[in-house]
Amino acid sequence: MFILISLHFGLSLLVGLFFWWHIKRLSRPKILPPNYWMWIIGGLMVVFSIIFPVGMIPQASFIEIPVNVPIDLFYLSFLPFAYNKSPLLLWGVIGIILIVTSTIPWLLVRKPLPPINVHPERCIGCTLCEADCPYKAIEMVNRNNQSGPKYLAQVNSGMCVSCGICIGSCPTKALTLGVQAAEPLWENAVKLAKQKEKSQNRVIFTCERHAYQGGKSFINSQDYRVIPVTCVGMIHPDLLKLTIDSGADEVLIVGCPPEDCANREGNKHLQERIDRARKPRLRVRGRPSGIRTVWLPPNEFRKAIRNEDFDSHATNYDFSLSRIKWFRLLPLGLILSGVFVFIFLLGKYNFEPPFHDQAVLEIIMNHKS
Repeated sequence: MFILISLHFGLSLLVGLFFWWHIKRLSRPKILPPNYWMWIIGGLMVVFSIIFPVGMIPQASFIEIPVNVPIDLFYLSFLPFAYNKSPLLLWGVIGIILIVTSTIPWLLVRKPLPPINVHPERCIGCTLCEADCPYKAIEMVNRNNQSGPKYLAQVNSGMCVSCGICIGSCPTKALTLGVQAAEPLWENAVKLAKQKEKSQNRVIFTCERHAYQGGKSFINSQDYRVIPVTCVGMIHPDLLKLTIDSGADEVLIVGCPPEDCANREGNKHLQERIDRARKPRLRVRGRPSGIRTVWLPPNEFRKAIRNEDFDSHATNYDFSLSRIKWFRLLPLGLILSGVFVFIFLLGKYNFEPPFHDQAVLEIIMNHKS
């Protein structure tokens, strides 16, 4: 009983501890998915529970050997293999798979960029960078001086992932990615905006995730004016206005899909800045017609360039019936239904212990003094 309680409660507490350790470094962590997803999945579970109710296996008996036992392969897939082969081999294979899959993110991660650098002479202590950082990597500290700004931004290099979202929130360009100044980015945008060789002068900002995947061919092409940045959250709204004022007919921002930003909140922060719902706000009343945002997966970058169908909302938590495209939910519903049917079929598998055809005599003596 102690072992069972330790496994059930101990492992759950251990998982909870690791989960807390994972999200404690995050600002505004999202623990639950959007409500409409919970309704969809919960509704499907209720429907399949009614259609395929969970049954009960026969009552345990000390005088009858179980010939076959219905098991749920989803959880007990190892049982037939462990009985017929070697449990040590089984768990060894499982361990190797876990180790290999756990190292994949470390093998595919890009080379680390230098952490954010603060220039004290430019910092005015506005606290916007601290509020926008998704990883709690920036803290405002007292300057302890009688004149000038009261606070100074301080970066924790161990927590910083070099996403640059704080750069997009700084009004005085006091934050830089390492020693790389922000001015060259602004100068490049103005330069591209002033070029008038084409009928439509469009400047495209995109994040490194799109630049490495679907947008790679467009960045190297002379036919498109694409400016890659670490994250679209790195773009200050004044930079967008300056690009429009410099002669660009349109400024297109292509970023990660809703709720899937590589840096958690980059697309959401930029969207809110443009919509004047978050500081620093775009210095134009109402969104100008020349600024357009597109939130798509990296492999669909071509859709954004060709003005195809796209999602202009950076978050799915502000769900509304008017926004949803119901035909997109049909394949998702079919996939979920297939998963539930697959799990149901696994539960119909009957496991036969290796001693099901052997005669066994067991004597149980219960002595009372």
